[in-house]
Amino acid sequence: RFDSILVYFASFPKLSRDLVKTLLKLFGSSQDDKVRLLAFITLKNLSKSSKEFLDLSLKGVYMSYIRNAKNVTAFNLPQIEMMRNCGVELYGQDFAASYQHAFQFIRRLATHLRTSLTNKTKDSYQQVYNNQFIHSIYFWSQVLCSYCNANSEQENGESPLKPLIYPFVQVTLGTLSLIPSPKYFPLKFHCIKALIPIMQSTKVYIPVAPYLIEILESSEFQKKPKPSTEKPLNFDVVIKAPKNHLRTKPYQDELSRLVNECFLAYFSCLSTSIAFPEVVLPTTLYLKRFAKKTAPNTPRFVQVLLTKIKETSDMVNQKRDNVKFNPGNLNSLKTFMRDTDVFKTPLGQQYKQIVKVNQSRKRTLQTQNDDE
Repeated sequence: RFDSILVYFASFPKLSRDLVKTLLKLFGSSQDDKVRLLAFITLKNLSKSSKEFLDLSLKGVYMSYIRNAKNVTAFNLPQIEMMRNCGVELYGQDFAASYQHAFQFIRRLATHLRTSLTNKTKDSYQQVYNNQFIHSIYFWSQVLCSYCNANSEQENGESPLKPLIYPFVQVTLGTLSLIPSPKYFPLKFHCIKALIPIMQSTKVYIPVAPYLIEILESSEFQKKPKPSTEKPLNFDVVIKAPKNHLRTKPYQDELSRLVNECFLAYFSCLSTSIAFPEVVLPTTLYLKRFAKKTAPNTPRFVQVLLTKIKETSDMVNQKRDNVKFNPGNLNSLKTFMRDTDVFKTPLGQQYKQIVKVNQSRKRTLQTQNDDE
């Protein structure tokens, strides 16, 4: 086995560096997923022998992933996700080294975003609104979710990567706010889908609801959609909607589906919080006004969402009536409904059901596209 002699490569720095470069090339360009995985496993094992090799691997695996994410299609998305999973696994090997690389790469994202906010030119916007930037956001979201898990911290203490959560969230919120145009709603959903798992894993509150409300307030929902024979967009692989999709019924239907799923995912994260009834109140009031204003063409999900929010609020209020501690007891607040499974709440159950429906629908559309 080749792995058995890797330990001896540390005695030959130049040979080892050449080996790392070769492995990174295979990881980043091989058309065979088995070769990519074998290259990654060898890289991971080699990086354990030296900090230099670890640094080369951390940087190289991430950059290989980003280069592959330049053009995203339904066919290469699984490959990109596999590379991301490998990179995330490597970043759990040494948190001190990982922090340095993650800090630099997140700062690079922040620099591109600041340039776009300052210059406001087409070229500066394109530095942010591209597949590589968005998949970089997905990468760091997954790293932080994996290694800043709130439940793990109860046993192992605070993660060294936790200070990166705030700058990462700020960059992501800034990205989804950069251009409010409906044609970039697919990009907004990518950012929102990267933020919600952060909330779920780290228990850090992120105000996502206003950005979903912004989509409902857009012309895509406030004006009657045009009939169209266009196929639904695959929001998993696009960041910008073509002009011929805007203001059409298929586009509005996709937006409704994703707004519903994101609202359910977001509020499910909060459904065991003692403050849930107060947190959801502004959104509840808005959704009721929205339903009244858009009747009789209100999206069907709105009333169901309102019902599930109310049922969950009632459940939390019932639990609150039985507590014996005061609001100043922070330790007791943290244990409120800790043992309650999120997916057993009304919102969590609805979210679980919607995810199954959407996954089934996605498989059907993929089969139809493959047949064509």
